[in-house]
Amino acid sequence: MKAIPICTIRLLDVTINDEPDYKKMLLIGAFEKVQNSLKGEKVEGIEPELFHNQENKYSGIQLAAYKKTAEYTAIGETEVATLNFWYEQYLKSTGEAPQNIVLINETYVPAFIAYQQTYRVKTMLISDELAKELNNMTDKFARWDRLEKYLYGNLKRFMRHIGYEPGEQFLKVTIQDIMHYDTSKPVYHGQKKTALDIRFQCNFRLPQTLRLGQSTAIGYGRVS
Repeated sequence: MKAIPICTIRLLDVTINDEPDYKKMLLIGAFEKVQNSLKGEKVEGIEPELFHNQENKYSGIQLAAYKKTAEYTAIGETEVATLNFWYEQYLKSTGEAPQNIVLINETYVPAFIAYQQTYRVKTMLISDELAKELNNMTDKFARWDRLEKYLYGNLKRFMRHIGYEPGEQFLKVTIQDIMHYDTSKPVYHGQKKTALDIRFQCNFRLPQTLRLGQSTAIGYGRVS
């Protein structure tokens, strides 16, 4: 399979807070800027809806706070093209030459590997339904088994997003450790979600920009 492009844009002069509703406002603003710039025309490879469309199976464009500044990341050809188009319009609208900006262009080649690679996903949000299901389980290993299935489903969703076909190979996910955060994490409109810090192993190479779980569009669930 050909390499998947990944682009990260850090606007070091743009200070943002970590409030989900604020990030959502910025993503909606990016959507509107791209849409207005297109003036109703359909341009191949540019999709404004990628900026936090609720119908997306995987959020290909994400916004996080990097040391309290804005960091946008796009994974995939269309996503990168759309983010770069927005960035061009953003520079035009400011009327200033870019100053403290970091642009990171990467390539990622998805592939199964012959061993179990260890990863960690921080602040992974889970659905209310799954949280209730886990709370009703008294057996530790049953909870871990359920979360392994949840991680498996998230990884398969990402594989579909990048168009990867596993063929006859099977994805294996094994949880090594789980930490529960003391407090739930805020999402939109005052709602909160249960957050977990999970160390796991799997036999698939993952990009360093991958996010898993819910509300990845606003920076939750970073894998390292």
